[in-house]
Amino acid sequence: MVLFLPETSVSLKARQAAALSSPPIPAPSTTSVRSRSTSTLVKAGILFTLKQTLKHTIQPLAAILYLLFPPIGLTALYSSICFASLYGISTTTPFSFSEPPYKFDSLTISLLYLPSCVGYMLGSVCGGYLSDRELRHAKARYGDNYPPEARLRSARWGVPLIPAGLLMFGWGVSRWDHVAVPLIGGFIFGVGLMLTNGTIMAFFADVIPGQTASVVAAFNLMRNLLAGLVAAVTIPAIKSGLQEGWFLTILAVLCTISSLSLETVQRLGPYWRQRREERVQNARSEAAAERSMRGSIRPATSVSSPSRAHSVRSVTSERPIPLYTLPSSPISPDPQGSSLSQVPIKDDTHNVKS
Repeated sequence: MVLFLPETSVSLKARQAAALSSPPIPAPSTTSVRSRSTSTLVKAGILFTLKQTLKHTIQPLAAILYLLFPPIGLTALYSSICFASLYGISTTTPFSFSEPPYKFDSLTISLLYLPSCVGYMLGSVCGGYLSDRELRHAKARYGDNYPPEARLRSARWGVPLIPAGLLMFGWGVSRWDHVAVPLIGGFIFGVGLMLTNGTIMAFFADVIPGQTASVVAAFNLMRNLLAGLVAAVTIPAIKSGLQEGWFLTILAVLCTISSLSLETVQRLGPYWRQRREERVQNARSEAAAERSMRGSIRPATSVSSPSRAHSVRSVTSERPIPLYTLPSSPISPDPQGSSLSQVPIKDDTHNVKS
């Protein structure tokens, strides 16, 4: 009887039926999972490397866009032309003073740079003092909300000295005057250059607060490019018959014309800064509104169908309703030979009150 009679366990029969209706899911291959995970890691590493490369090579070039802001672009252009004129003098000195009638040796030529260096030092000290004095006057008049363009007023002391020094140096060398004439011209040029350059550098620190390093980096890029260009064309221009006088005269005219940008920035600078602040505020407001919209919109909850394994567990965990009930007392043998007493389920629907 134990071996050949059918199984009567209800829960076991339910598990067997569930197993037959849903065959077991084969386990995934370990090799395929490892290969997929390895390829995913390799792709993520390559993507991260590309992002870092672009970040450290392309992103720093975004500082050049600050030159499109007129108060920065105009003042940087003027200071870059003046800085390039310095390389015009520095390149002319060894070439011109090694030729007749001077014929100086290398040591003497190196000493000819000292007057210009003294002018740089004197101009730096005086330029810082004049710039701070203009700043104190602006704070006394406007308070802490003073316009940054107030600093540029101190540059007016150095603007006329730059072309004057260039003309004196160029024509002094070209006409073979005494060596003191071009040296005095170099000293005057050095004083004027630092009077204007120091003021403009301080203006960069105030015009866009918090972005001084980026603005100065863009300014250095512009002035070094112009300086390299002037240094490259100086000797060919002198040898072509233009001579030192006319070549430095051209640079003096460019410095004089570009100095008008300082006056333009002083007059229109507040208007340009206000427009830029409005654009920045509008961009920030739009970005905040977009973030709030993204946060308010939530994806709808979708009811996903249960997996096959979950359905198997649910089928096996739920006990089906039996067709007959077992008595509470121990089972006694039935005279008919059945091992269970079949007790029909009473239908109590007629007892339910409406």
